[in-house]
Amino acid sequence: MVYRYPCKCRTCDATFALRVGIGHEGSQRHFFLCPFCEEECSISLALDFNQGQASISSTDNCTIPEDVSMAQTCSYKVVNLHPDYIVPFDQRHQDGVFPWLKDTMRFYEVLKKYDKGTHRLKDMRDLINFNESFVDNWQILNRAWSLVGNNRLRLSRNVLKAYRWIYEKGNGSLWSALHDFSRGMLFPERGRLLEMYGEFLEEIRDRHADGLAAFIAFYEKTFREENFRQYRQVFNEYFRDFSEYKQTLNYIRCGVELPRGSFASSRGFERVKMFYGNAFEALTSNFVVPACLNNVWNNREFDRFETMDLSKYVSIDKSGRGNPFANNSKINFLLESVNTTIRNASHHGSIRLLKGRDIIEYRSGGTGARREMSYAEYIHHCNTLVMNLFIMFAVELKIGEQ
Repeated sequence: MVYRYPCKCRTCDATFALRVGIGHEGSQRHFFLCPFCEEECSISLALDFNQGQASISSTDNCTIPEDVSMAQTCSYKVVNLHPDYIVPFDQRHQDGVFPWLKDTMRFYEVLKKYDKGTHRLKDMRDLINFNESFVDNWQILNRAWSLVGNNRLRLSRNVLKAYRWIYEKGNGSLWSALHDFSRGMLFPERGRLLEMYGEFLEEIRDRHADGLAAFIAFYEKTFREENFRQYRQVFNEYFRDFSEYKQTLNYIRCGVELPRGSFASSRGFERVKMFYGNAFEALTSNFVVPACLNNVWNNREFDRFETMDLSKYVSIDKSGRGNPFANNSKINFLLESVNTTIRNASHHGSIRLLKGRDIIEYRSGGTGARREMSYAEYIHHCNTLVMNLFIMFAVELKIGEQ
């Protein structure tokens, strides 16, 4: 569904038309440039799925004129926006186009592979389209998690009753719900990587049960609390600006390559420019778990690496924390999109969105050479890190049950 609105820029007074694709969250926010003066504007939509209605809830640097009819906007310049899909660059101002339909069919072809057994295609379409709002579900889980931390266990259980289970209810605990949520975020194709990591863990259990037990006991005492704090912190930041990241998320979840010339129609760069660095820090810090498991898998003590011990490992630069398992094909997918140059630029203010373009310019360390990528590619990298954080989180939730 697409809603059409007249929009007037407060800076240059030009009026144009917004074509806004409707997603599946209760609200969606879009940051875009006025097509005339190229100053940033933004709108927020409140969606009522029961009534089938959408309304503008707030604007910044623009207004929605009430004296302009929809018919009048047919002659206006168009800005195409969609929360769930990228838009080809040459169609960003083209009227009457629905470029996301092609990608919808690409996702559908992936989902058809899962249309068997307990998975029904309609249910999978609901999941991939976020009909069960991940933002709403995360807010419930985060509140319940906070209450557990404050030892308000009964109140936490009451809050958790509002959680909408994606798979099976399990034992109904907070940790069970967090695992369910993680699996939902990873469905469908990223779920295969979670299964691969789980199989790796089971292989260690079968071959090195004592070594695994020793690591789990150590992990519970030393790393678990801090790891979980970092997961929660990054996930909170992620869902705060979910409308931005969601534009490329389903491409990753379905294992579909981001089309060339991809254009992210919403560009809230100032809100998300630090996120890659934050996600990088959490991911590489928590690499200590797969790194130690890799030691056990290689028939070593969990705290003995090929060239160092654990105390040395946790002191090395985080850019090298994934090196110990880089050659392990069972878990080295966790290194995807781990880019120290982007991390350094993100954290040291050496990254910017070029005016009037969908291009991010960032500088590498050392030589300070300038590099470029599209904004769509940037949020794609962010999503990849978050997907791998959810994989690691889901595995650590299960480790804690052993």
